[in-house]
Amino acid sequence: QLGFGIQIININGQQVRIADPVRAIMDTLIEQKLVPKNRNQICVFLRIDEDESESIPWKNAEQYAYKYRNSKLAKKIAAAMTEPGLHV
Repeated sequence: QLGFGIQIININGQQVRIADPVRAIMDTLIEQKLVPKNRNQICVFLRIDEDESESIPWKNAEQYAYKYRNSKLAKKIAAAMTEPGLHV
């Protein structure tokens, strides 16, 4: 069984695990115990440009937050991920 937000794809005959972008971002922020105020702070910190940001399914953050062991921190991060903020 794969963890939430992870899928397996085949590349040149090999299976590779790929994380949903939201899952990867949440993992990074949780690991570093960072709680940004909004999505723009996340994008600046992780150097995600505005075009890439538009393709990220940010709405997945809230459902993922409930599946982390440190749910309290994950919920704070999810709130930031769903708060767009001002473009920088």
